[in-house]
Amino acid sequence: DILDLVTVDAGIMALELETIDPIHAISKAVDEFKPKFEDKKIGLCVDIPAEIGQFEADPRRLKQIFTHLIGNAISFSNEGQMVSISARKTAQHMHFTISDQGCGIAPEAIAQVFDRFVSRKINNETSVGLGLSIVKAFVELHNGSISITSEINKGTHIECTFPIHPLKSQAIPTQDTQTHQAPNTAAVA
Repeated sequence: DILDLVTVDAGIMALELETIDPIHAISKAVDEFKPKFEDKKIGLCVDIPAEIGQFEADPRRLKQIFTHLIGNAISFSNEGQMVSISARKTAQHMHFTISDQGCGIAPEAIAQVFDRFVSRKINNETSVGLGLSIVKAFVELHNGSISITSEINKGTHIECTFPIHPLKSQAIPTQDTQTHQAPNTAAVA
């Protein structure tokens, strides 16, 4: 993770773009976490339209993004809660949203969640604090944006927006962070 961030900072990380099927990309990421969902007894709701289409991205970096976001959602969730993953496509962008119903993030901490080495306690263990920094760096490398909203004891909602064709796009501005309640969805798994 540190090496990836140093490479991004040095401006020497090049994307290896491929045409990506969002359904396949999310399925691969979710499959890695099935044992954790089962062990923690956390529900999963995946909402991706069958006809969503494709977009261009670096599959390795996209997998790292999904791995960090899904891993965080599971880590900050408790038994009986739900993690939701959705995707939607607009004319120029692909939007991915990962939400949980976990402990949430305090308003004063939201401004720091993408900062490096800002750690949080997860079930009495302290995280290194690099995961969301890497996610943000990789999303922005695609000329995309990331936004986060959260409410204590209600959950966290993270949206990553990617241009359909990253090399033909200008970076899109990140939305202002706001506080809201994470959506309450029915269990699928």
